[in-house]
Amino acid sequence: MNTDWFVIRPHDLPRSWTLANLHLLSADVRPGFASGRHSREACGQVPHLRPMNVALGGHLDLRDIKYVSAEAGQARLAPGDVLFNNTNSPDLVGKTAHFSLDGDFAFSNHMTRIRLPETVSPRYVAYQLQLLQLAGYFRHVCLKHVNQASVSSSMLTKTVPLAIAPLAEQERVVAAIEEQISRLDDAERLLRRARVMSARMHTAVIASTVGRGWPTKPLGAVLVSLRNGIFVSRPSKEPPGVRIFRISAVRPLELKASAVRYAAISEDEASPYLVAPGDLLFTRYSGNSAYVGSCAVVPAGIPPTVHPDKLIRVVVDRGEAIPDYVAIAVNFGTGRREVEARLKTTAGQVGIAGGQLRTVEIPLPPLDEQERLVSEVDRQRAVCREVIMTIDHALTRSSRLRRAVLERAFSGRLVPQNPNDEPASVLLERIKTERVSVKGTGGQRRRVGTVTQ
Repeated sequence: MNTDWFVIRPHDLPRSWTLANLHLLSADVRPGFASGRHSREACGQVPHLRPMNVALGGHLDLRDIKYVSAEAGQARLAPGDVLFNNTNSPDLVGKTAHFSLDGDFAFSNHMTRIRLPETVSPRYVAYQLQLLQLAGYFRHVCLKHVNQASVSSSMLTKTVPLAIAPLAEQERVVAAIEEQISRLDDAERLLRRARVMSARMHTAVIASTVGRGWPTKPLGAVLVSLRNGIFVSRPSKEPPGVRIFRISAVRPLELKASAVRYAAISEDEASPYLVAPGDLLFTRYSGNSAYVGSCAVVPAGIPPTVHPDKLIRVVVDRGEAIPDYVAIAVNFGTGRREVEARLKTTAGQVGIAGGQLRTVEIPLPPLDEQERLVSEVDRQRAVCREVIMTIDHALTRSSRLRRAVLERAFSGRLVPQNPNDEPASVLLERIKTERVSVKGTGGQRRRVGTVTQ
């Protein structure tokens, strides 16, 4: 991990710059509120932004918005605010976005609103907090609670270091950042679109491979056995215990052998539920219907592992079908449509029963043709993986370039300094004087175009 940005030294900055924190910048820092019940319908309510609505690239993602009562809570956002994610997983805490939307927006108690005086550029501060997040600063200093990490308002206000340039230079830095970042954003958008299209094309090709007019049979006709897994209450994340697959271990044609927990059960209890190479595992229940009925083949070489009650283990009659072919036929094309037609929803969970799974019709060519189709699909998947790996490598490189742009920006190397700019130290003194004046009069400063709350 590069820790260069954990400590900023004054002598590393241009002469006209200075070190500060949000307290010295007289920022108004306010947490959001816990909403209680959310709604997905507006119905006179206000949008309630959550950590998932702040993307790592620093923009707001409004594709999944929930709403709260307009009267609930008092914390609101206004154009020019900076929105900081104070509680999340260690890798995500510190996500930051500049808020520039019109309308009434509330924000969650896992977010902090930063409102700056007119003498400091909010975009400049937002980009610098993004850099600290990308560099791992918040992961390094945050308070950790089980799977969550947090940055307190006090730490954010008084501990987080900020390199402050003269105001005129702040605006030049922001303009230069946005010129370069916009190009990276455009490139990443195209790469992500290409990744999605590659996966869709891969799915379509496989579906066409297994849908060539072969006679069909119900899945039950080619099975030796079908069995639900064992129920274990709260298996442990760590040994000791018997390995038990997590529900998320099964994805179409892929079994994540490392996605396990550890069950405190005896060998006798475990024995009927141990999986073997060539077994098929189906997802029986999930909150996401796209994963229900997904099927993967158990590979050779995995340690003894049992399957849980939300997975179904199927043993295929090798005289009738090849397990790898059955997995392909059930995951794609007409077989997948047959599965989807049998899904049921209960208490928010989507599921499929073993009896229903037996009735799923799949195309069934002769064994030698099944072998050929499996080889062809393996070849296609290898090509698709190579394409996706190339795209992911380009996305990683783009992320590194984004960080490099920000590092140059906040070390004073992205734009030239102007000796006629008012030094940042003078700016801080003026902010200090204004703060004392405001305290003396009981008034409040306002940023142009915003409201003070």
